[in-house]
Amino acid sequence: MMIFKAWCNECEKIGQENNGWNDETMEFTKIKLVCEDFYFELKQFNQK
Repeated sequence: MMIFKAWCNECEKIGQENNGWNDETMEFTKIKLVCEDFYFELKQFNQK
């Protein structure tokens, strides 16, 4: 099973500064879980 992950550089920095993802960093960054189909739809949309 392949898991696709995507977030901006600023969110990556927050994760690294806090030793990874936890409830606090997830709440701050507002990262959401989406299905594979929607991931690729969003990716295509953002590449336009």
